[in-house]
Amino acid sequence: MSSPEHELLKTAIARLLECCAEAMDTPRHRYSSTTFRRDVKAKGWELVECYCVGELKEIPDFAEGK
Repeated sequence: MSSPEHELLKTAIARLLECCAEAMDTPRHRYSSTTFRRDVKAKGWELVECYCVGELKEIPDFAEGK
């Protein structure tokens, strides 16, 4: 289960990425953990949020994990 601090940080990072992408008029895609879960679980990661900048990709450009 996530702590309140983790949730605050996750939200702050998401807002920062969204604001930067919006200011730069950059297309972006945001996904929750379920999108890439199978691929990264095999590597021992648990993703919380994933982002692709520009076009949709098989592997995200940015990912927050725990």
